[in-house]
Formats: sequence, C-alpha cells, structure tokens
Amino acid sequence: MTELARVQARTIETHVERARRFLERELLARNDLLEAEVRFAGARAQLIQAEGIARLARANLAVQIGLSSHQEVWPADLPLGASTATSSGINRTGPGTEGRPELAAARAQVEQARAGVAIAQSQMLPEVNALFQGRHVDGVYFEPVNAWFAGVELKWNIWEWGSSYYAIDAARARAQQAEAGEARARQGLQLETMQAEIELDTATAQLQVARTSVAQAEQNLQIVEHRFEQQAATSTDVLDAQVLLHATRARTASAEYAVRRAHVRLRRVQGFDLVAIEGGSP
Repeated sequence: MTELARVQARTIETHVERARRFLERELLARNDLLEAEVRFAGARAQLIQAEGIARLARANLAVQIGLSSHQEVWPADLPLGASTATSSGINRTGPGTEGRPELAAARAQVEQARAGVAIAQSQMLPEVNALFQGRHVDGVYFEPVNAWFAGVELKWNIWEWGSSYYAIDAARARAQQAEAGEARARQGLQLETMQAEIELDTATAQLQVARTSVAQAEQNLQIVEHRFEQQAATSTDVLDAQVLLHATRARTASAEYAVRRAHVRLRRVQGFDLVAIEGGSP
C-alpha cells in the first residue's frame, strides 16, 4: 500500500505541475489549480500515514521472529504465480494431513480406547501361574534333606456379579466414541479444506476482475488527460480519473493479498509447507 500511495502522490503532483503551466498560459482557472494542490496535499498525507503503518508492521514482524522491534525487517515480495492457480490445480489431499494435531489427537484416543478393550477382555481370561519350590535341610532326621515342589496355579474369577463382562462393554463404548470423534475430526478437515478451496477460487476470480478494472481505469485516465490537453475536460475530471485509478489499484492489491492468504490457508489445511519454494517440494 505504501507504493500505491507513492504512485498516487506522484501522479497528482504531475497533474499539479501541468495545471500550473496551464494557469500561466491563462488556460486554467485559479480554483482548479487550488483543487489540484489540495488533492496533492491529501495524497502526501496518505503516503505519510502508509509509511508509518508499514514501519509499525515491520517492527511487529521483527518481534514475531524474535528480533528487536528497532531492527529493520524487509520481507521478501513473494511471487504471485503459484498463488493465482485455482484450487482445481492443487492436490486436495496433502501428505501432511494425517499429521494435523487434531487428527493425531483423535487417533491417539482411538488407540488408547482399543487398548482399553483388550485389557478389559484380558480380565475375563484365567490366570495361570507356574510354581516351583526347593528346600535343603541338614540335621533334622524326620525331614528329607532335599525337598522339591512343582505345580501349576489356576485362578479364574468366574463369578463377580458381571463386573468384568460389563467392563468390556464400557470399554467398547469408549472405543466407539473415540472412533466417532476421529471420524468427526476427518470430516472437519474435509470441510475446512473445502472452505479454503472456495476462498482461493473466489479470491482468484476477484483478482482477475480487479486487474481488468485497473486496465480500464488506466485507459480512462489517458483519455481524460488527452481531453484535458485539448481543453475538452476539466482539471476535476483528471483528478477524478486519478482517484478512480488509485481505487482500482488498491482493490487489486487487496485481492492479491487475499489470494496469497487463501493459498497459504489451503496449504496449511493440506499439510504442505506454508510457503512453496520454486523448484522445491510442493
């Protein structure tokens, strides 16, 4: 936006200089020049405001990445080529989707619940223990010197009022609940992916419309300036055409930002790197 404000101020300044020449030749009224100078002052004020906002944004970026707020950070201008592609040209199932935190947590709950079912089922099985005992005694005549004992111990809690049986049902219910939660998490990711795709398609279409309007506004300004040179249009007409062109450029810049944001959101949902590197992985 800073560059747009700078271009607008430069464009109006050019018109002000031309209006002054017209005034010297008595081809323009004094009030028309004053109006142009007021517009120029407003454009300069907007430029100063935009530069201040940009400085604040750079300071905030420096803090976010762990630097001092007084350190100048100039982010690279990412190419828009990869972002302008609609979602139809993007893989809808990214490789990192399974690694999304919400889905990983849901899977962990399912595994834990299934392990609980196995543990509950194991409580219904008999417990078998092998026993072995050896004893050596000296000096006792009525007992053998060496005695050995080996056996098997079987424990099976056959009757406990059905607590183990119903514990299995409870564990299975928890497992089913966890599986349903995982399914909801997957559906939520699918819905989020669809929303991101629609946002990218919409932003891309709006960007195309905005670029067309910029071309039309530039042509309109050229026509009005030519008419002004021929004394067929007023200074106000030129200023209005410049304002119209600036507005279309601002909408285009906003549309480009919306495309980049939508593209990053879609890549995040699909598990890709947020910023694609040309020649690298998707």
